[in-house]
Amino acid sequence: MGAEGLIQNAVWVAVLCLASAAAWQALLRTSPIHPLPVHLLPRPPAEGVYAPNFRLNNAVKVGSGLIPGGEDLAVDREGRSFFTGCSDGWIKRVWIDQPDAERVENWTFVGGRPLGLALGPMDELIVCAGDRGLLNVTGDKVEVLCTEAGGLPFKTVDGVDVTKEGVVYFTELTYKYSPKDILLGVFEYLPHGRLLRYDPSTKSATVLLTDLYFPNAVALSKKEDFFIYCETLIFRCRKYWLEGEKAGKVETFIENLPGFPDNVILDDDGTYWIGLIGERNIFWDLAAKYTSLRHLLLRISSFINLDPFLFPTAGVVGVREDGEAIAYYSDPKRSFITSGVKMGGRLYFVSLHENSIGRSPANFPDQ
Repeated sequence: MGAEGLIQNAVWVAVLCLASAAAWQALLRTSPIHPLPVHLLPRPPAEGVYAPNFRLNNAVKVGSGLIPGGEDLAVDREGRSFFTGCSDGWIKRVWIDQPDAERVENWTFVGGRPLGLALGPMDELIVCAGDRGLLNVTGDKVEVLCTEAGGLPFKTVDGVDVTKEGVVYFTELTYKYSPKDILLGVFEYLPHGRLLRYDPSTKSATVLLTDLYFPNAVALSKKEDFFIYCETLIFRCRKYWLEGEKAGKVETFIENLPGFPDNVILDDDGTYWIGLIGERNIFWDLAAKYTSLRHLLLRISSFINLDPFLFPTAGVVGVREDGEAIAYYSDPKRSFITSGVKMGGRLYFVSLHENSIGRSPANFPDQ
């Protein structure tokens, strides 16, 4: 190749480099998010309790076609049924009192997108309904309890539990984005979440904690002296003390989980069951560190569904009150398992990507 050809090739390379740089700058300039790098602990080894497994592969589908996108589970006092909020706006009640013959009932239509829910002291359901706020739901009535806290209207209230006196503890994933824009909050990866308390005597909500990374779930202890909440984006669950010398203080419950924690449910045996929407992988480690990758992913996600790639191998992990993980059920072919609980020797779970509830044998700790 002569000198003229070399010069021509060099010019083309320079043009391509400049065009790529201009396109990249345009991507950053037009991106709706403003992320910062996040430091994560090293991923836990895939061994011991967290060893890869296929325990949910052959799960039975309960109520197939009747439970679109179940998000959370709330068990009734007798353990004969549980409730779940679905993407069609219905709270469904699933009866499990007859073995292998579960029944699905359309319980109450609340509209929108019901997320976390918990049984109240009068057998009502307290429901987090995204930007609609906190709801009190019975079989024939839907009442809005509150829509703001600390001067900020709710954007995405999500996890909830209720004391015997009717005090409600709940989370707001982000005060910046509503459910329809929640992916922006995921890729922005900033601590815009809040932990909240609703007092039925004043009919108002107060802010307990701020600057949380996508706080999800609230699960009271049996004694109601503390509760567990999750920070989904940094793979940990924390303990908020309500009574005693530690009242108002926060401690680590379990951290460095193998996946993104969502809802938490305490079973009758004292085990906390944590839904994992997908396993953590090298890709998320890079995305947390390099903000440019998150800008790119957000743009790609507007054309392609990235969920199977970003959130593979969903599951449910069982954790004792002392924070020790004792059971892990997963399935590489599932994603977005948001909630699970052991009832009567069986593990029931829901996924945003399923139209049924999964049922699998729960034979831990031997598994």
